[in-house]
Amino acid sequence: MIIQDVPTLLERERELQELGQALSEAQHDRGQFVLVEGPAGLGKTSLLRTTLQTAASGGFTCLRARASELERAFSYGCVRQILEPAIARASSAERDRLFEGAAALAKPLFADSVATPHSADSAFSMLHGLYWLVNNITRQGPVALCVDDLHWSDPESLRFLGYLAPRLDGLPIVVLASARTRENVTADLVRLFAGPETKVLRLEPLSIEATATLCEIRLGTQVAPDFAAACQGATGGNPFFLETLLREAKDLRFLTEAREASRVRRFGPAAVARAVVLRLAGAPAAATALVRAIAVLGDGASVAEAGRLAEIPEDDAARLADLLVTLAILKPAEGLEFAHAIVRQAVYADIGSHERTRAHARASMRRTWPERPRPSSSATAPTSGPPRVTVQ
Repeated sequence: MIIQDVPTLLERERELQELGQALSEAQHDRGQFVLVEGPAGLGKTSLLRTTLQTAASGGFTCLRARASELERAFSYGCVRQILEPAIARASSAERDRLFEGAAALAKPLFADSVATPHSADSAFSMLHGLYWLVNNITRQGPVALCVDDLHWSDPESLRFLGYLAPRLDGLPIVVLASARTRENVTADLVRLFAGPETKVLRLEPLSIEATATLCEIRLGTQVAPDFAAACQGATGGNPFFLETLLREAKDLRFLTEAREASRVRRFGPAAVARAVVLRLAGAPAAATALVRAIAVLGDGASVAEAGRLAEIPEDDAARLADLLVTLAILKPAEGLEFAHAIVRQAVYADIGSHERTRAHARASMRRTWPERPRPSSSATAPTSGPPRVTVQ
């Protein structure tokens, strides 16, 4: 099947072709498991949504779920999200057909009161029953199962997908999933990634050319190369951050000329700050203190420097820094460096003015070498980002 290119899904032609091929294979009883991987904000959800729209128009029964950190402790939560709507829509006679044969083993999971299997035998029976339930659903035609944010899936649902994946050949099923790079990696997730039947599509950030195209789409006018380069540099080519930047740039009536590039580079939209805060919500409170310290010190600070400013022991700061890399807030680099300039500016702008002043005063008291020079022109000097300082 051919998935029509969406104007804002830039530089995703290869992925759309692979996903369309997986749909075609499923129509011919050659089921596949396709996993779209990448850091947050690269458009994984948009790719899956576009693929499901194509599948639905091609006669697929589309069953979907979105895993959530809040529901991760709910056994078979994703499985129930996927399958309950199909069961609920079925008539009494159709429901009996769905649970025919070995599929009856899964029927207790969809009862009003669910008892999670505890023994190895009962757990296997549930997986086997779910497999046959999905198999019975395919009698009505090809099926597309979709799980977004797979890294947050409950362990039982991951095990079911791991059980289903090597049994897809011969079935009119395509399983589509997305997962963030290096986030909440478990053994079950690794097995899915490594399985020979899994096709992994790894997304890359947008190039400068695609960034310029999206700028022109969203701002409705041609943009200067320097302006597009500033947008790409500020967001790292991350489509989510770029869309956020362009929305606010349009509201604030940014000019798209080269002279506005410096304004773009120091701009930290509030929406990006909210996204960062959301990612930190499940992390220890000290992670927020550390990331704010890094924003005050500037890119290139050492773990020891940031830990001292945040008043966190160095060993704890090192562990938290690794966590911030996993959350795609920091880059995996020798020094502490934000993954995108726009994230640093957003974090810095999110610090209260009084707290920011105190942090700079504490950093200045311990400075051992001069600040980095600021640009000579006051018109383009950063007002929301700090100079780089060193803390002892």
